[in-house]
Amino acid sequence: MKKSILLLLFFIGLQSLSVQTLEPKLYANIPIGLNVLLVGVSHSEDAIPESQFLGLEEPNLNINSAFLAYGRLVVKFEVF
Repeated sequence: MKKSILLLLFFIGLQSLSVQTLEPKLYANIPIGLNVLLVGVSHSEDAIPESQFLGLEEPNLNINSAFLAYGRLVVKFEVF
C-alpha cells in the first residue's frame, strides 16, 4: 500500500516539473557570413534481422550512401 501511494505521489510530482529550452545559436559566438560544407559517406552491411515472417533465407544487404550539405550563417535581427 505504501509503495503504491509513493508511486502515485512520484507521478503527480513529475507533472509539476517544467523544462527550459536552450537554443545554442543564441549563445554561440559565430562569425557572420560563415560558410559550412559537410560531406559524408556511410556503409551498412547485413542490417536485416533474420526473421521467419520475412521469408528471407540468408539475407545479404549492403547499403552505400553519401550526403552533401551547405549552410551559411545570416543575421536577420541584431541583438545588442
